Amino acid sequence: MNPVVGIDVSKEESEGFIFLERNKSLGKSFRFLHTFDGIQSLISRLQEVESLTERRPVIVLNRQDIIIWGL
Repeated sequence: MNPVVGIDVSKEESEGFIFLERNKSLGKSFRFLHTFDGIQSLISRLQEVESLTERRPVIVLNRQDIIIWGL
């Protein structure tokens, strides 16, 4: 299974959660603002996941019960 990063998108900030594999999370959920620094922190986490697993994570976005797959 590829690692998965789930992101719950809201107006000013989003919340993410990372699964390295099924039922194995990487820490707790995290929040990031929709600013340059916030997006940079998200990119750093994505790079960390790729480094740990040697696989690019699948990103799942969720906004008000709308799920977007395959980014």
